[in-house]
Amino acid sequence: MRRFTGSPVATGHAWRLGALAMALIASFTALPAGAQQFAGGCDLSDDFRGIRSQEISPGVSIVWIGLPDLRCPDGLRIRADSAVIYEQTGRNELIGNVRFTTPERDLRSDVADWFQREGQLLARGNVIFGDLTQGTEVRGESLDYLEGRPGREEQVTVSGGRPTATLPAETRPDGSPGVPFQVTANRLRFQGERFFWGDGEVEVEREDLRAQADSLIYDRESEFLILNRDAEVVRGDVLARGQNLNLTFVDDQLRTLAARNPGRIETGEYSIRGMSVEVSLDEDEELETILAEGGEDPETGEAIIATLEGENLFLRGARIHVADAEDGRRLLTATGAARAEALGEGFGAAGAGSDVPAPGDVQVPALDPVEEEGDLAGLADRDWIEGEEIIALFEALPAPEADPDAADGWRLIRLESTTNAAALYRTEPDEQPAGDDATPSDAAPPEPDTVEAQAPAAPGDAAAARAGRRFSISYVLANRIVIYLEDGEVSRLEAEGNVRGLQLEPREGGAG
Repeated sequence: MRRFTGSPVATGHAWRLGALAMALIASFTALPAGAQQFAGGCDLSDDFRGIRSQEISPGVSIVWIGLPDLRCPDGLRIRADSAVIYEQTGRNELIGNVRFTTPERDLRSDVADWFQREGQLLARGNVIFGDLTQGTEVRGESLDYLEGRPGREEQVTVSGGRPTATLPAETRPDGSPGVPFQVTANRLRFQGERFFWGDGEVEVEREDLRAQADSLIYDRESEFLILNRDAEVVRGDVLARGQNLNLTFVDDQLRTLAARNPGRIETGEYSIRGMSVEVSLDEDEELETILAEGGEDPETGEAIIATLEGENLFLRGARIHVADAEDGRRLLTATGAARAEALGEGFGAAGAGSDVPAPGDVQVPALDPVEEEGDLAGLADRDWIEGEEIIALFEALPAPEADPDAADGWRLIRLESTTNAAALYRTEPDEQPAGDDATPSDAAPPEPDTVEAQAPAAPGDAAAARAGRRFSISYVLANRIVIYLEDGEVSRLEAEGNVRGLQLEPREGGAG
């Protein structure tokens, strides 16, 4: 081994590429032709093939080394098939099987150039850069490194051949290893140890998550991930789409997922849309809250309302919030020109036997039978309730004895509307009068439908489903309306303040 002494190698950079390159330059400082003297405190292995120095002008030389293998302070080792040092320009070239290694870092490439004055390293061809302590690894065709200097933070850019980065995650509180991210894009960028960017056709893979977008920003310190432009995230039965998606992790666990401008999130229970939709998860990564808000689309100027669709209920408004109550029940709240619609046959579309399906204490006049079904087209296709604020209360359904591990279900038990409240719901008599044998006044007290809740039907399907059947229709307006349900069926209705209403009965001998 040949020992060369001089100034110590600079250390302490987050990615250490600057330290590696500076050691090479310090070790290959050429003197006039025929002299061989190096700096940097590095040892040149006796296995090198040869050293040649050529003076191209007075005081300016080029140095060539065959099979350089230098071992420098702090465990740095530099190897290549050959190295060329251009003293005048400050360019230093490594050619063939280039490798920089320390106990913490490893960089490999086909060729590499270090520009001393600019503090820039360019590595090209089959680039692999790894942080051996954190588990970070980046692969691509070209790497551009800018050394950290006063006023300039250290930067690394990898491009060519759809580079891929494996980003480690924090260790979880229970001591188990975090789940790493794998990011593929047209270009990847690092800034210091904190920020990471992906640009162009970004794809993200994680053990439990898949995502894609036009660009990505990841703050590794706060575990905050931003996906921009035509972004999509799939995680289990959760699907999120939007022009902007934000994901927050705490101790490597996903805690919030937000879709914006506009956004859409689908869970196993709900489909939610709005200008902004955010889902928060608890420590077990179970659904905790949902918040959807409307607004104006910044690109189209279109007014976007917030909507939520569940198994048997549709909500819309300026703002929708979902949260579990302390007693284990679930509250869905819509505010701002809010409306709730039953999906399927109606609010009481499960079971039969209610004795009070019509508005409880509300006195409503009976109208003449409806002559044409089209008279109520669009008004009575489904049960609904409106107001400035709507609160839907659900209780949890017990898991079936045959399948105790089945997913939890929820059953609607109350709907409340306040301020400019209005409600309409339909009931079907136990015995349908036929032909001229009965009149509306002869009909038995109407009872809720017995058809199970189902997905919303298209207008044509809804009309077909009503063919041959007749409904009584209750329509109420008040300052406050509350609809109570028991065992999935309407049990009573309460109305307060400026109460008005209509009771519509099916026409004689026809469909309702």
